[in-house]
Amino acid sequence: MQLLAFNKNRTNVIKGVAILMMICYHSFGPSDYSRYISLVWISGRPLFSWLRDACNPVGVFMVVSGYGMFFSYLKAKKDGLSTVKWQHSLSRIIRLYVPFWIATLLATCIARPHTVVDKLTDIPMLIANLTAYYPTYNMVGWYIAPFVLTSLFIDRIFKWFEKYEIAFLIFGLLYYYGMAKVYGMAYDRIAEHQWLLILCRTSEFYLPMMFGASAAKHSSWNCKFIMNEKIVTAICAVVVILMFAYSSWKGIPAYPVYCAVLVLLIANVRLSRYSEKIFAFLGVHSMNIWFIHNFFFKWAFMAQYPILILITDIIISIGVSYVINFLSNPIVTRLTKLVRDY
Repeated sequence: MQLLAFNKNRTNVIKGVAILMMICYHSFGPSDYSRYISLVWISGRPLFSWLRDACNPVGVFMVVSGYGMFFSYLKAKKDGLSTVKWQHSLSRIIRLYVPFWIATLLATCIARPHTVVDKLTDIPMLIANLTAYYPTYNMVGWYIAPFVLTSLFIDRIFKWFEKYEIAFLIFGLLYYYGMAKVYGMAYDRIAEHQWLLILCRTSEFYLPMMFGASAAKHSSWNCKFIMNEKIVTAICAVVVILMFAYSSWKGIPAYPVYCAVLVLLIANVRLSRYSEKIFAFLGVHSMNIWFIHNFFFKWAFMAQYPILILITDIIISIGVSYVINFLSNPIVTRLTKLVRDY
């Protein structure tokens, strides 16, 4: 069996699980347990507060991104190109920014209409938000600038990664844990300089993306061990639990490795036909849901119970996602065509 080969549908399943993790992470923080009714408590904490600690969706998305980007690099190489064309990189950025702009404007008009005029007339802050350099209008946009910065150089990194994979993975580990140490000592000082914060945050993306690239590089590897899928899934589940325990109990930021193993688990676990369809459907809408889910918590929390809160937020977000696609897809299609034809 090919443990590291994820088809498009299974990639959407992984993103579907990740977006559920994101909503859970943002919904059930440690600040105020009275916002919802929990029927299960463990050591003085609601169950979903514990589940929240197992969620690091950004890392999962970065593993998947690295996987897809490495295949784009391999395709460019097969087509005789030394690197991915700049048009392809720019098209990727367009597909990210345009839905983000429309999602932010649309969600603000729905959830906070009284703030729209002030936000559109404050030109310096508007520019900072449009570029996602300082995304105060939509805080989940914090990842866009470091992701774009990383992705601009990723194909050049892949050129050397092919030859020196182990060295790049070791560097990624040192870079991530080194920056985690720096964060712990001087985060407040770093946060005073937005450009420096963006630069430092690339450390959170580089390592998971390299794990994804490594999986893509070895995707054709056939597992020669005599193990059925249940055993593989059980082993992955144990490793995930150990990584989560290590991160939670020891305070060590082990999440990049945790996310890579989690992706491996989701990619190989056997799902029912309906479960796979549901997760894949969420995965298709995952980027839009990422951009807008936090705008609708005031309505979602009216459902009171955690499962109902998640379902309510997802339903509202998916409905708005269809509108975002309707508005953004023609713009993205036209802009990417202009870029390709340039």
